Amino acid sequence: MSYWEESIESEDIRHLEKQVKLLKQMCRSLLFAIQEWDSNHHTDKAEDVYYKLIGLEVDE
Repeated sequence: MSYWEESIESEDIRHLEKQVKLLKQMCRSLLFAIQEWDSNHHTDKAEDVYYKLIGLEVDE
């Protein structure tokens, strides 16, 4: 692999790492907002809603 290929690849990786960090922060904010809504409406469904929104299955 040439110097330029390595440089581009490492830049891509750094960009992806920043995107993942931002996505994690957004997910935490989303979970907090859902929990806040849940506590105001007394449904106890915050985690279920959160996991459905981010596309994960919830085991019963």
